[in-house]
Amino acid sequence: MKKIFAVLNSILLTSILVLSGLDVFSQINMDSTIGVTFVKLNFGYYAPANDFADRFGNTASVGGEIGYKTKSNWQFSFKMEGNFGNEVKEPSIINFITNGDGYVTTQGGSVTGILIEQRGYNFHFMAGKIFNFQGKNKNSGLLVSAGVGFLSHRINLDYRDGEVLQLTNEMEKGYDRLSSGFSINQFIGYQYYGKTRLINFYAGIEGIQAFTKNKRGYNYDLQQKDTKGRFDSMYGIKIGWIIPFYKKSTQEFYYY
Repeated sequence: MKKIFAVLNSILLTSILVLSGLDVFSQINMDSTIGVTFVKLNFGYYAPANDFADRFGNTASVGGEIGYKTKSNWQFSFKMEGNFGNEVKEPSIINFITNGDGYVTTQGGSVTGILIEQRGYNFHFMAGKIFNFQGKNKNSGLLVSAGVGFLSHRINLDYRDGEVLQLTNEMEKGYDRLSSGFSINQFIGYQYYGKTRLINFYAGIEGIQAFTKNKRGYNYDLQQKDTKGRFDSMYGIKIGWIIPFYKKSTQEFYYY
């Protein structure tokens, strides 16, 4: 998971550095469609559904996306996001290792609480189309897209005081319910390309459905194997900032 967020941070930092080296206020003619490479930085907030709702509450996401919009307003991209949430509906997973007050004893003899959170990530290859509906800006409009990819989620058990023998990196695998599998993604919303590189954004509704299984195989707290397939879904809103990379051409898209 740390590697996923490191990649996302790298995307953000690289985008900011690249953008700082561009003339963000130069003007682009949007009266005709153009092909453009883009980077997106996004935030999402989702309500759980199906099996995902039995385990977690609302979840948020941050991520990045890189892709290309063609002159015919088709769009192809790859996106990757980290997911996180504070509501876990299986708090009893630590009853096996905590006392009656919900605390656990560290190897140093002190008592500490355990923070139970949801963590995960997903990535998808997306394809979609922008429908302009006769607007003056030919590169903006209703974006409808769908994709296929991979989703993973787990229960994160966090403690900050000392080391807990029952929750070493290896032992925690028996409690974290790590699940992953093939997923599909749908998005519908509005995407806007402005006349400068600075004002470009999108917002809409997104759905993700995943066919997952427990990758650990055995749950220590239940003392049994977990081989049941899951259908995990989430639906919510997504907003994002777009960084376009226009190419100069003989068509004189740039003017001052």
